[in-house]
Amino acid sequence: MASSSAGKLGFRATSMNSSNPCDLHIHSCYSDGRLYPREIIEAAAALRLPAVSVTDHDSVAGQAEALMWGRELGVEVIPGIEFSVRESGTDIHILGYM
Repeated sequence: MASSSAGKLGFRATSMNSSNPCDLHIHSCYSDGRLYPREIIEAAAALRLPAVSVTDHDSVAGQAEALMWGRELGVEVIPGIEFSVRESGTDIHILGYM
């Protein structure tokens, strides 16, 4: 199950401590991801990730769901967002965490 969960998340270890990796840049179906926040948190729990952040493009629509399932399944959810900005004809994506 863990390998299929890792594939679902598109897992990237972004923690400096490789024994406790976390993924702080995950998109849900509320932007351009495939999974609902619940499914993201379930996959993170199956992988025993201590923390994740759902950072949808220009939306916080999935935050409440992610936070609820994080509490339920023991995964720290760091609320986040990915802002889409256009500057001088260049697309820039800025991650923000709350």
